[in-house]
Amino acid sequence: MSLALEGRKRPDMKQRKVKCPKCGAEIDHLKVIAENLGTLRIEGGEATYEWASDIYGGSIIGTKFKCPECYEVLFTDQCAAEGFLLGI
Repeated sequence: MSLALEGRKRPDMKQRKVKCPKCGAEIDHLKVIAENLGTLRIEGGEATYEWASDIYGGSIIGTKFKCPECYEVLFTDQCAAEGFLLGI
């Protein structure tokens, strides 16, 4: 959970479903797409990729939170996405 929302979580709150504002489906999670910045070079006939971040973090340049049913982007802000799922 984000540090920004940690203090707002209700301790007695069970996993709850919310409605997607785009398709109306009841959902209990969002799909997260993290965009990374990289460089592609051809060296000696081989493709070489250099990424600005890896699985441990780094320079993620954008994050999209999508409905798991309709795959529409609902949020690009982490706090807004977490607040939506928490119902706050």
